[in-house]
Amino acid sequence: MSKKNNLKNITVILPLYKTPHALIKNIKQYNNLKLIILDQSNDHELKRKLLKKNTNIIKYIIFDKNIGFAKSCNHLLKNVTSKYCLLTQADIVINLKSIKELLKSINKIDNCIISAPNLNKSTKSTNIKIVDNVIGANFLFDVEKIKKLKFFDEKFFLYWEDVDLCHRINNTKYKIIINNKAKAKHLSSKSSHNNLNTFFIRNINFKFGEYLYFNKINKLKKIKPLRQIFTNLIYFLTNLLSFKFLKSLQNIAYILGIFKFVFR
Repeated sequence: MSKKNNLKNITVILPLYKTPHALIKNIKQYNNLKLIILDQSNDHELKRKLLKKNTNIIKYIIFDKNIGFAKSCNHLLKNVTSKYCLLTQADIVINLKSIKELLKSINKIDNCIISAPNLNKSTKSTNIKIVDNVIGANFLFDVEKIKKLKFFDEKFFLYWEDVDLCHRINNTKYKIIINNKAKAKHLSSKSSHNNLNTFFIRNINFKFGEYLYFNKINKLKKIKPLRQIFTNLIYFLTNLLSFKFLKSLQNIAYILGIFKFVFR
């Protein structure tokens, strides 16, 4: 393996929040790589388990509150000294062969800043494709290039920070690629315990991030949030009367997300 494609050039960063202990088995897939973890749920039992079973963890950071995905990733990046970094989540399944493919392709394409795997998509293609955006759940990136762009915008709490990052990259000479030889599986929304509270928080922040992003790239007219609040109120009542309680809860979460954006 050439020096460029040496796995020692990669550090894996993994943000956690109320992660089901059953998912810790996925962390074994990074045994050949340096790993830095940030846990935002003050779970010292999980820390003990992971440090006992994974000697490749070079730093384990614990916060006693949820600071959000963007801030936690930025904090993790401050501790990375390698040339490349693999951002991942506890509910990602990826093997070492695919990680090696990501590393090869990021070195192969000029001005490549992000190399991402084929995530959950069925394809026979083995091509490397230049794309406008990738999902922030799992990708390899050039640390120096990302730091120039300041990585994720910390105004985003959860969702849309990856869309914003890719938008900023598209305004530079840097390239984002998907390597179809690299395969990964995302057990979507399994990285945290799922309950109504988590569902509610996720939907609030999804709608907040959506408005924050579109306002950032193209100033939104004040009337749009007001219209959306009214629309979601109508949907809330309709779903409630139809006994679609989860949908009605989502409508309330969207309204609160819009209020969060308006009064930010």
